Amino acid sequence: MLKHPKLMRKVQEELTEIVGLNTSVEEGHFPKLKYLEAIVKEIFRLHPPIPLLVPHGPSKSTTVAGYTIPKGAQIFLNVFAIHRDPQLREDPSEFKPERFLEGSSA
Repeated sequence: MLKHPKLMRKVQEELTEIVGLNTSVEEGHFPKLKYLEAIVKEIFRLHPPIPLLVPHGPSKSTTVAGYTIPKGAQIFLNVFAIHRDPQLREDPSEFKPERFLEGSSA
């Protein structure tokens, strides 16, 4: 957040508006904190806590995108690479929490 002071101010404004200055954040506030939620999602998109998902494997040999995957092979999904693929996301290396807000085209 220190690299993005405008975004930090926006979250502070949201917290002040929804929670107030003299109370602590409570569970009931979370559904209303949409921008904070978008920031958390964007952080986990760029820095997933588990970059490779639990291995999976086909129950029979199959072909995917021209590659033969034999029965019993271990398949790892690279979440880190998927979230940074420019074919799947616009500006995938940029920190843009707005992409998770409803009605956003980011």
